[in-house]
Amino acid sequence: MPRFVGCRDGSEVKCACSASGATHGLKSAVSNVHITFERSGGVVGRMVRTNVDSSKLAPEEAQHLAQLVEDSGFFQLPATVQPPAQGGADRFQYRLTIDDGGRQHSVQMREDAVPPPARPLVDWLTRQGRRSQGP
Repeated sequence: MPRFVGCRDGSEVKCACSASGATHGLKSAVSNVHITFERSGGVVGRMVRTNVDSSKLAPEEAQHLAQLVEDSGFFQLPATVQPPAQGGADRFQYRLTIDDGGRQHSVQMREDAVPPPARPLVDWLTRQGRRSQGP
């Protein structure tokens, strides 16, 4: 039987899960996500920065972003993700801070240390940063 979950703004989101109380990602569907992202380094050294506020995105894009954050396991990552080996002076460095309304966490990592589940989030943010800065 579908159940309804109240949102911060007073609206409700219908969940098709059982009456067991599981939310299956509903928190991501209803929370605003604020992200600060920086990519530095690389051969050229061009900085890419962006600030993303999911409340300013189209609903489908906001949901996609929330799912990327959830799938990345971001809030379980350490503050610094160490690469598997030293070296790589020309590698990109990433700094992300995410606030989902209930939690805030910052992570720094080099491109060769990005955990595979977090790669789609980093790639999406890099594209957003490039778009906001232009060519």
